Amino acid sequence: RQRRTDGVATIAVDTLDGSKVTERRAMPTINDAWQKNWMPTGDQSPAFITQCNPGTVWDEDIQSFVVFNREMPPETANFRGSSQALKTLDGYIAVTHEVTWPGRCYWSRLCRFTQQGFLRDYTEPFHFKEGMPQCALGMVEWNDYYVISFGYRETRALLAYIPKQQVFKQLDTKRR
Repeated sequence: RQRRTDGVATIAVDTLDGSKVTERRAMPTINDAWQKNWMPTGDQSPAFITQCNPGTVWDEDIQSFVVFNREMPPETANFRGSSQALKTLDGYIAVTHEVTWPGRCYWSRLCRFTQQGFLRDYTEPFHFKEGMPQCALGMVEWNDYYVISFGYRETRALLAYIPKQQVFKQLDTKRR
């Protein structure tokens, strides 16, 4: 995350040559609001899932935000990206988080998105481990598992192995 000259936080996309940054591009903002927690897809269209509610993606092909105007459950307004969006057969899956107060309590969810990058369904909120704060940082597929890296109490980095079958079973029974 970078800051513009007026102090508004925005997303920056870097081009690397090895470990050297050869180009930095500050991404546009939505209504001049602070930007963070975008979920990169690895695709051009959509390139980033920027918000869950209202569903908003950055489309690299047309260099513009695309908003999906569909009524969503109220709790989805607080979903924030925590990982990149991994490609699935019918869209993407990613880890999101929401924060409750007091005490900065992070809750995670696995969310399934359409091929266009809009929220389709999501799991119940969960913690990776007892104790706070904790927040997911990334996710990969490994055999029959999603492996999620997360920070714990701001002192350790840990991995959670979640069976894919368990994730899709919950998503399929909670279809929105």
